[in-house]
Amino acid sequence: EEGSNGRANVDRGSVRHAGGGQGAKARVRGRGHGTRVPGVAALGPSRRGQVLGLQRHPLGGRVRHVVTETARTRAAAAALAQCNLPELGRLLFEGHESLRVDFQSSCDEADLLVASAARRGALGARLTGAGWGGAVIVLVPPEIEARTVAEMQEDFRQGFGRLPGGWWTSAA
Repeated sequence: EEGSNGRANVDRGSVRHAGGGQGAKARVRGRGHGTRVPGVAALGPSRRGQVLGLQRHPLGGRVRHVVTETARTRAAAAALAQCNLPELGRLLFEGHESLRVDFQSSCDEADLLVASAARRGALGARLTGAGWGGAVIVLVPPEIEARTVAEMQEDFRQGFGRLPGGWWTSAA
């Protein structure tokens, strides 16, 4: 089957977060609020426009992330069912950008790894886990996986002075 031999690299970035200043504290205080707006995640496509237009609301970005992430999750399931790894990768990159901009739950290390993955030929990459740091999952075609990961590690070393921890996994 097409694309069935794709592997993912998971990079932790070796980041320990200790509150990180007022900006981080404000983001952490507001975490999860987007999911507490009743019915937001269940909004159908016909009503999403209303939520996506919440530019001035303090939690507007977080609500926007929850709504678009729900749609991305459904699209990712369809992409996986069709073994469409390029589409899955696009959704991973899109999801990371939403975490970074709308939900504000990324960090410099994760952003560097995702940007590096994009430059180095990965199909997709994104922060995963609880947010505010964590792990980056990278979907890489098998024929370039070793080179891509080595180049990403070097980009990270140049940016942060250390190598990220990581491991390989394959779909069952």
